[in-house]
Amino acid sequence: MSVSNLNTKLDRLTAHHRDLARTMEAGGTGNPQAFVKASREYADLSRVVDTIAAQREAEREVADLEP
Repeated sequence: MSVSNLNTKLDRLTAHHRDLARTMEAGGTGNPQAFVKASREYADLSRVVDTIAAQREAEREVADLEP
């Protein structure tokens, strides 16, 4: 898998996480079971998305140090 392909997948995952947050903030889908499912998925993805953000921040810091 190429780096750009991996970054695209990570971007999609991050966007999905953000969409889940928006759905929950708006009161969900009107279906309590779907809300619970979205809530669980959001919680499961949160650690992964936090790790992606930390990795990207580290990459930016390294890039800033390079001449």
